[in-house]
Amino acid sequence: MQILVVDDNEFNRDIAEHVLTDLGHEVTLATNGLEAVKLLTLYQYDAVIMDCQMPVMDGYTATRIIRGSSALLNSKIPILVFNCNI
Repeated sequence: MQILVVDDNEFNRDIAEHVLTDLGHEVTLATNGLEAVKLLTLYQYDAVIMDCQMPVMDGYTATRIIRGSSALLNSKIPILVFNCNI
C-alpha cells in the first residue's frame, strides 16, 4: 500500500515510517495538514495516517478539506486521525 503519514513530530514520523516499511508498505511523509492536502492533489495513496494537532493546518481541518474537495485524486481515501501527546 501507498501510505501518507502526516505528523509534525519527527520521532513519530520516523517510527511510523519504519514500522510501515517493515510491513511492506511504501510511505510518504508530510509535516502538516496543508502538505498532506497538496500531496493528495498530486499523488494517489491508499490511506492517510494523520496527527490531529499540528501547526499550519491540523488533521481535523485537513480531513474536512480532503472530504469536501473535488480537486483531490481520491476524496474518499481512508484517513486515520490520531492524537499523540507524548
